[in-house]
Amino acid sequence: MRSLVLLLALSLAPFLRATTYFVPSDAELIQRADDIVIAAGVASLAERTQTRVTLRIEEVLKGERTAGDHLVLTESGGRALLVPGSPRYEPGARYLVFTETNSAGEPITFGMSLGRFTLDGQLARRHGISGFETNLEPHVERDRDARAFVEYIRGIVRQRVAPQGSYFVDAETPLVNASTNLTRASYLLEGDYRWDGVPDASLVLSGDPGPAFDAPAAAVRGVEEWNSTESNIAYVLAGRDDTALGGLEEPDGKDTILLGDPNNEIPSSVAASGGAWGDYDYTLDGETFVAIVEADVVFNYPFAGGTSCFTTVMTHELGHTLGIRHSNHAGDERPCPASYDCATDAIMRAAVVCGLDGHLQPWDQRAAAVVYGAGPPPPCDEALLTSHTESTTVKIGTEVTLTMTAIGTAPLTYQWYMGERGDRSQPVGSGPEVKVTPNGTTQYWARVANACGNDQGEQVTITVQKSSKRRRSVHS
Repeated sequence: MRSLVLLLALSLAPFLRATTYFVPSDAELIQRADDIVIAAGVASLAERTQTRVTLRIEEVLKGERTAGDHLVLTESGGRALLVPGSPRYEPGARYLVFTETNSAGEPITFGMSLGRFTLDGQLARRHGISGFETNLEPHVERDRDARAFVEYIRGIVRQRVAPQGSYFVDAETPLVNASTNLTRASYLLEGDYRWDGVPDASLVLSGDPGPAFDAPAAAVRGVEEWNSTESNIAYVLAGRDDTALGGLEEPDGKDTILLGDPNNEIPSSVAASGGAWGDYDYTLDGETFVAIVEADVVFNYPFAGGTSCFTTVMTHELGHTLGIRHSNHAGDERPCPASYDCATDAIMRAAVVCGLDGHLQPWDQRAAAVVYGAGPPPPCDEALLTSHTESTTVKIGTEVTLTMTAIGTAPLTYQWYMGERGDRSQPVGSGPEVKVTPNGTTQYWARVANACGNDQGEQVTITVQKSSKRRRSVHS
């Protein structure tokens, strides 16, 4: 039934995809670009499968264009084709733009998003770049000092400086899980694409990866990794199908891993691109998604990485066919907000880590479990102890009531312990109220806990005062 619905929706189905790049050095980028300009966004006109972007040129750093003129770029993605890797330009925003020419002779941004830098105050920033350096090390995108970077570009164009820059201002900051209040959409790429029901794509291999790579083995690894998560993901490898050549530009009703880019769909600077065609909107637990109906991955040829890189990229791109975002970016490839679960040690990290050899990490497994498993954990307020019995002095044999009050998401677990604070070897009773009868001076402490945390009280000392007997003197 799914394939029938898909065939009826081919002409209108929007497409989601993310991209793994072979990232050139800045010197190579400068040398390969047709034009380099500083420009401001004017307007964007979305057509069916492409968008016409108009920029007003402020300064020309390379090429024959003129300041004050308009530059019109024809970018992939439009009303019916969503391509997250394609650069977006906002009216009024300022950009540093590198261009190349497409097969129709029209100017486009160089290498999809490789050639677009936003000018944000004193910084030149590039978003959504994931992949490898030319030495096959994972690429780590860094901010640049805008003024120094522009001077470097001028120097390279005039051949007056060495191809090395000293304009970087920071490196990637390690990320950690920052939130327990998550949604399915918080793990998804822009557009909130998700399979409706069981992700059960029957993936076929087509094309030629080159003699250095065992594509079936890499595909087995990737499928097994995602299927083994705590989710209902059930991808299937269905062998080869050399007629499955639709690729990324047109849906063909087949879930395909297309090797060697036979349709010349992705730039030479792109290692692989994976994504999914969507059809209809649906709602699950109050969140609205676009239903994925076809999964496709395209690998470039030749693929310049080693076998470990190839396997890792395979698993990474299959993650995108599930709609899952990069682990260290928000869905629109901008830095993760504090409310998101983000990590740099993941197969879905933007800068692919070849050494993982295609194996999922905790963040990847967590994303799969939230998006396709039990869903996000319910919101939880950490247990907090608000008050408890204070230290006091009592007479020997006196029964003392130890009490505590706490707040936080139920259920709360209350426990009193005897001994020094933190020593849980001598529990004396559970519940917010416990009765004890110490024989001598004794220390106690309180602890409250729930599913998302715990809190401990201060040390409580119950001092026991022994009674004194009066001696009676008898005289005769």
